[in-house]
Amino acid sequence: MINTFSFIFVLSAISLIISFFLTRSMRQSFSPYLNLVQVTTFIIICCHLVIINGQNLYYVKLAYTIFYMVINLMLFSIYKFCLKYTRYKAKYPMLNKLIYLFLSIDVISLILNYFQNHEYILLPYEYTMGSTSFTIYKTKMFSMHYFHMCLSYILVALILIVLIIRIYKTPKLYRSAYTHILISVLVMIIGDSIWYYSSLPVDISVVFYTVTAILLSLYSGRITPRQILYRQLEAVVSNMNDSVRIFDIDGECIYTNEAMFKLIEKYKAIGLNPEGPFESLSSGDYYRKLKNLPDREFDEAVYHNNTIYNFHIATHCLRDSNNNFLGAFFVVHDKTKEVEKLNNELYLAYHDSLTNLLNKEGFYEQVRTVIANEPDEEYYMICSDVDNFKLINDNFGRESGDEFLVRISRELSKHVKPNDVYCRLGSDRFALFMKKRDFNKEIFIQYSKQIAYIKEDVKFPVTFHFGVYEVEDISMPVTSMIDRAFMALEKIKGNLQESFAFYNESLRSNILREQELIGEFPISLATDQFKMYLQPQVMVDNSVKGAEALVRWEHQKEGILSPHEFIPIFERNGLITKLDLYIWDLAAQKLREWKEKGLEDYYISVNISPKDFLYVDIYQTFVGLVERYEIDPRNLKLEITESAVMMNLDNQLKLINKLRTYGFQIEMDDFGSGYSSLNLLKDIPFDVLKIDMGFLSETKNTERSISILHSIIKLSKRLNMPVITEGVETKEQVEFLKEMGTDYYQGFYFDKPMPVEDFEKKYIK
Repeated sequence: MINTFSFIFVLSAISLIISFFLTRSMRQSFSPYLNLVQVTTFIIICCHLVIINGQNLYYVKLAYTIFYMVINLMLFSIYKFCLKYTRYKAKYPMLNKLIYLFLSIDVISLILNYFQNHEYILLPYEYTMGSTSFTIYKTKMFSMHYFHMCLSYILVALILIVLIIRIYKTPKLYRSAYTHILISVLVMIIGDSIWYYSSLPVDISVVFYTVTAILLSLYSGRITPRQILYRQLEAVVSNMNDSVRIFDIDGECIYTNEAMFKLIEKYKAIGLNPEGPFESLSSGDYYRKLKNLPDREFDEAVYHNNTIYNFHIATHCLRDSNNNFLGAFFVVHDKTKEVEKLNNELYLAYHDSLTNLLNKEGFYEQVRTVIANEPDEEYYMICSDVDNFKLINDNFGRESGDEFLVRISRELSKHVKPNDVYCRLGSDRFALFMKKRDFNKEIFIQYSKQIAYIKEDVKFPVTFHFGVYEVEDISMPVTSMIDRAFMALEKIKGNLQESFAFYNESLRSNILREQELIGEFPISLATDQFKMYLQPQVMVDNSVKGAEALVRWEHQKEGILSPHEFIPIFERNGLITKLDLYIWDLAAQKLREWKEKGLEDYYISVNISPKDFLYVDIYQTFVGLVERYEIDPRNLKLEITESAVMMNLDNQLKLINKLRTYGFQIEMDDFGSGYSSLNLLKDIPFDVLKIDMGFLSETKNTERSISILHSIIKLSKRLNMPVITEGVETKEQVEFLKEMGTDYYQGFYFDKPMPVEDFEKKYIK
């Protein structure tokens, strides 16, 4: 009998040793406690081998002492293992400290019991089993031993509480893992119960301890992790948005996730069989070849009912550690909507939202593609716009303007060839890139006639002009081609007789010259190459009290440049503002110098460009000049053109009133050359009216013009506005203007614009 139990205990010990070596390489947070459970259980088995086979009382008593000490250590190890394994957060941190204290007391008490026998004593018991009799020492317990027993029960209770709470509060996936641990612990409890109620002479609960330790090792180190991993992988694959199918070694489908079922149902509803790709991938020779092929990904397009359905398919082989083929799985991503969305985004990125023509970006890219495909062809870049398109929006509303642009694009689409590239660049500007050999001027004339009116029932005439650039260098940026075509168009802008203008070398020379002057402007301004010239304004009695400030560019290499060469360029590019600020400052400086010499009754008139109103605070600028140089604002007269006033009539009226209130005198420059609206004279209180003699020279009906001029001068007299006539070149003109009643004269008849020093020598006394 004893030999049988000894054999069982030895087998248990060997099992524990094997279990220990199988799990000792684990690197989990609970691994140290699991190993401690195995070691303490092994010690318990060894102690019981001594207890059932020992005849020496002292050895047996020592084995009992170690057994009682280690049993609680084993229970505490299981408790700590459960805390780590379940990741249970203890609510009472002091509990562990109390357990350590009680374990220490229990160990000390058990050690003392070896000498004092205050917890238990050993008594021999005779047992007869069949024809065999044997003696086993068993304990007779005293009341002090119940402290040890209570501590054991407390540890068991704590283990059960931790496991039950975690089982109750965790998801199903992890609940089964904790349930396995609970079952393992219950095996130990059941073993204790069997031993307690049985009459066996040997404590068979030790075997159950061994079973518990081995089960804990198996579940925590092998079985449960694999089950959890499998279920997690299954959950991952099942919840994937992509469709997955797994095939075994023979090409039989062994798993299909939910997304695949939904994909099949979705496309079968419209009569499409999405399983077609799988049937070819998982059958016959291809699947056999797949064993030797690397993983790959490819796109599959399926055409059905004039619709393209796009799928991305990835094939992956499954292999073991020895590279043996285990099967394969295919992942299918339905990218139909993604492709549609991408195509829509690309369409919107490269097309105009109003007309659905290409926009600038799409046009540039398409032109470059055409050139790359046929680099040996000759091409035209043709650009067009609508004369005074703003009037259409102003008179008929933005909606009508948009409708007209749509009609332009629709008619343009009818007249171009399939290989032509055309677009709406923005606003009313359109561009067409075509082969030179396909160009037919008559087609464009016909196209213009189709859209000659904004609406069929509204006879508002619309004029188109076309600028044509023959592409000489295909590597040139598309933007440069467009710019040159529009440069050609600008030549005939407003011309009702001409519809087409071709870019030529003359235009090119003008462009290069313009860029040259623009490039030289900053350094020329910084080095004072721009000079203020003065042209005297002569009164009726031939006296001179002031002049108009004009600018001349004393170029270091080219000498004096005419303002007609650079002023229009600077007007277009906005540089005129910097130049005007420079001349205004020179004029104010000169007035300060004259004031210091006692010449306070002399004035200088300065011009204000329409662009200045956009980029400069006119009021603050001129007030600042007056205050900085301490001059009389009446001596710094301001010339404003009709066109500048009409840009924003209400704001300009407020500005002019502020300037006059401060003390400036305002001259209306070039009256008669622009809008010539009498409303300006009525609404805006100009101090001086300035008329150009071109008012007479540019008309064939001289008598009528003279009558109008005479009326204007008489009207200005009644409004107490002095009149300055500029552009006077002959004595006859002077006599004529005197009869009309002109107050001041300005022109070559008296003097050309001259350097300030020359003006001072000649006119300042």
